[in-house]
Amino acid sequence: MKKWCSNKIALDRFDLIELVKMLTKYKINVGTNYMIGFPDETKEEIEHTLNFAREMKQHGIDSVHFGLVMPVPGTPIFKYCRENNLLPEDYNPDKFQWTKANLVNTPVPPAELEKIRDSAWEEFNSEQFKKDRKSWAAKPPLVHTSS
Repeated sequence: MKKWCSNKIALDRFDLIELVKMLTKYKINVGTNYMIGFPDETKEEIEHTLNFAREMKQHGIDSVHFGLVMPVPGTPIFKYCRENNLLPEDYNPDKFQWTKANLVNTPVPPAELEKIRDSAWEEFNSEQFKKDRKSWAAKPPLVHTSS
């Protein structure tokens, strides 16, 4: 986290479990987001993230989201990916999709990352949340025909 995410949460100074307990006490819905698939991330490091999410879920998290890393042009991670041949030939930031692996030549292959992400989403979220989340997708417009 320190290398790629500028250490946004200082876990050594911040008790996330107590925060979650306080929020759930006041019936505030808590969702969390995790990123996996960093350029040099190993399967063991991903498992560490999944275990942390499991621990947080036990303390009252309502929904858990996992996204796959998307290196944005102009960022240090993008520069690193370019310099280390980690971007696919068809790389196009206009087509980012957080559920799809955006890097190649990583310690955990793209197809495996997507499988891990999909399995984690299924494991961590309730059936009701999954149903609700899927209902958020826009429906195609009705086609009207003239008679």
